[in-house]
Amino acid sequence: MRRDACPSRATILGAQVTATQTLTFDRFGSVNVWDGMTGRHLRSWVAHRLTVHYASFSAAAGRAVATGPDEAMRIGDTQTGKRLAERHVPGITIPTAISTDGPRVAYSTQSGELQIWELST
Repeated sequence: MRRDACPSRATILGAQVTATQTLTFDRFGSVNVWDGMTGRHLRSWVAHRLTVHYASFSAAAGRAVATGPDEAMRIGDTQTGKRLAERHVPGITIPTAISTDGPRVAYSTQSGELQIWELST
């Protein structure tokens, strides 16, 4: 992604890059999808009222997962920005990961247990 494509007001806390898309998340609770070749902003949505702690996505499945300080995981559609699912997970730790085909999210808790969330289709 071109460095100058990111808005100057954005404070990017993290990013995940594929050949076709880049996903960024910020301290304002937004998750943003960018064109991986041109750096053009494609869409964004508010995943959390406060900062996003971590976000991960599967460009192939068109899904992203974001975690925040409210101990919630939120799944969004990277094509529309629509929220698809939400789960409250006390003691969630980061990072989370979404499967490449999109229907599963892996995460760990403070006790170190690996959990798998099977998403409804």
